[in-house]
Amino acid sequence: MTRNNNPPGDARSGQSHCLPFPAHPNDTPAGQPLALRHVRQLTNAEAFSASLGQPLTAHVTLHLRLVEGFHEEAWAEFQSALLDRASRWLKRQGLPVAFAWVRESGSKKGPHLHLLIHLPHQHWGAFHRFLSFTGRFQASDESGEAIVITGGSWGMYVPTMRSGVLRYLLKSLEASASTVAALGLRQQPTRPVPLKRCGVSTTLAQKARREAGWVELRSIPELHAHLHPANDNATEALHAVA
Repeated sequence: MTRNNNPPGDARSGQSHCLPFPAHPNDTPAGQPLALRHVRQLTNAEAFSASLGQPLTAHVTLHLRLVEGFHEEAWAEFQSALLDRASRWLKRQGLPVAFAWVRESGSKKGPHLHLLIHLPHQHWGAFHRFLSFTGRFQASDESGEAIVITGGSWGMYVPTMRSGVLRYLLKSLEASASTVAALGLRQQPTRPVPLKRCGVSTTLAQKARREAGWVELRSIPELHAHLHPANDNATEALHAVA
């Protein structure tokens, strides 16, 4: 098998890089669960991105309670517009568009968005300023900052760091106790989110992976292996591409 590390092309370059999701919470049943299929989607997207030389090196948390005039009924519309603008910002910086996201809602934090993104460390400050301005975020309140970017001193360039953050994003998985244990995840319940729970940029979606010849991680042992890589920071364990 040979590896193709060239980024998949996107003929629809003038369109959004965000996969579509319902416009309003009423379009979906209350409390959309984070399910095993989402574990597969996010894990394969993160692994595929690394195989292209575009590892998701930054973890961005956006606390939407601090967006001026935000209300949960507009969450989908607001997020779609924000990620579309963020995609265009990345292009202007000469950066690839590669990200995955998970929606959560907490009793204290309220609705918030976790974003794993390919973002070199030198761009963190500018990206933070861009998000603050374009999203009309208040800087902070008594519960914390509106936008937090983490990933170690220089970004998550080793598999162990990225897998740790990915496991954290999967903490609200709704599955049997045996499945959760087999994946090695620690469940932490969150408030129901009446929207699509997660997604990825079109560059990391299943269609792009398939066109690149990516071999999907499907079984529980395969997923577990990627979520718990050997603690060897000198080696980037990449999944095979046909």
